[in-house]
Amino acid sequence: MAGAVTRFYPKNLPLKTEMDEDKIVVFLYEPPGGVGPVPADASTPVLFFSGEWGYTPLHQDASCDLAARGRYVLGIDSSEYFKKMLPGASLAKDMALFRATLNEAAKRRKDAPVILAGFSWGSGLVPYVLNRAGAQGVAGALLIAPPRNGQAIFRAAIKLKMAVPEEEAFDVAREMARLPPIPVVLMQGSLDDQADAKGLLPSLRGARLLAPIVGGDHQFHEVRDVFFDQVNRALRWIETQPGDRPAAH
Repeated sequence: MAGAVTRFYPKNLPLKTEMDEDKIVVFLYEPPGGVGPVPADASTPVLFFSGEWGYTPLHQDASCDLAARGRYVLGIDSSEYFKKMLPGASLAKDMALFRATLNEAAKRRKDAPVILAGFSWGSGLVPYVLNRAGAQGVAGALLIAPPRNGQAIFRAAIKLKMAVPEEEAFDVAREMARLPPIPVVLMQGSLDDQADAKGLLPSLRGARLLAPIVGGDHQFHEVRDVFFDQVNRALRWIETQPGDRPAAH
């Protein structure tokens, strides 16, 4: 497998959310060397939603790579978090909690903007959540291997590519069309026949960028080094777009 990175253990943080009576454990990846003074051009922190198989080595390695480049990442296991349908106000509370947790670690204001990222099933959930919770405090989104069809609740049927109850299913293109005009990057490997980044791109209303990765399958197995570099480039592109920038204090 190409593109090996130095993997390290994140901080496992238990958080009480609106989604469940039990706490969910989220994964905080911090740049090496601890937290010092925050420079004015510090990288925007990333809230990263996993795909249907959990926070797999793909997510772990991508998070470690971003942290090594100086970026804070808070990883969410989507299969553990999305357990039921929530009203928009409850989703907004949880997104504010995730954002505050991430920003506090990075020594920023709790409400400073972050970038949302998602992979596969988790990437389809990003616009779904933003359309219900609101996009306040979101500087942009990176959607990796986005699907055409989305599901609001995790079920084993998603892994098996089976149908879920109608009330839990949604059209990702329609959710993207409803998004406010935040900058969005859609990323997909050229060998991936599960995602539809190119087909979904026209649905977006704001600044948008298609980031194809030649030779990449759904998991980017043989091009991980290129994948990590493109993820970093995509986030940097989002940071160049007009809009709120994260405050350093």
